Amino acid sequence: MLAPGGVFSGGRNRHPMPRFIALTVCVLICTVLLGPAAQAASVPQTERVRMHALTGPYDFYPASLPPGLKYLKWKRTALSPMACGTNLSIVFTNGGKEIDWSSSRDCNADANVACRADGYPGYGFIMSATYSAKINGRRVYFSSGNHGSNAWACVPLRVGGYADMAVVGIWENFMKPRDAMNLVAYAQPF
Repeated sequence: MLAPGGVFSGGRNRHPMPRFIALTVCVLICTVLLGPAAQAASVPQTERVRMHALTGPYDFYPASLPPGLKYLKWKRTALSPMACGTNLSIVFTNGGKEIDWSSSRDCNADANVACRADGYPGYGFIMSATYSAKINGRRVYFSSGNHGSNAWACVPLRVGGYADMAVVGIWENFMKPRDAMNLVAYAQPF
């Protein structure tokens, strides 16, 4: 029987399908909207807000991470010269596996902004790219090292109406080059 306001009271709900459809739609929407954030090792929201407040338009976050990695810590480091801004570093780890995530303006010691094949501000301009590719519309590099590898992606953007460049980089000790390059290529702004 229908109560005031159109809600069933007593008896069986003779039309359960609309509720099921509504619930299914809600679950799908939540999965799509929250999926990428839920896939990445969870950084507490309060920390993400602090990170963004300190690094602004140059902060990017992984769309997803390999399973099992957990957020450990983050720090902000001033780059030199001051025109280059700051570098955001986030560490994810689990059982000896580690990813040191870095995000900043792509700026060198001469304050020149450009996409570079020899490294990124969060790690240094001391590498030679072993691989290079264009993935997700971004120039991506990979360099093997003795104790791990680096991958970095140049992210063209506009800041204050002007063309600029962010860079997302990682040092890691367990990934295949393709996986590391994809990880940075699909980085998302905070």
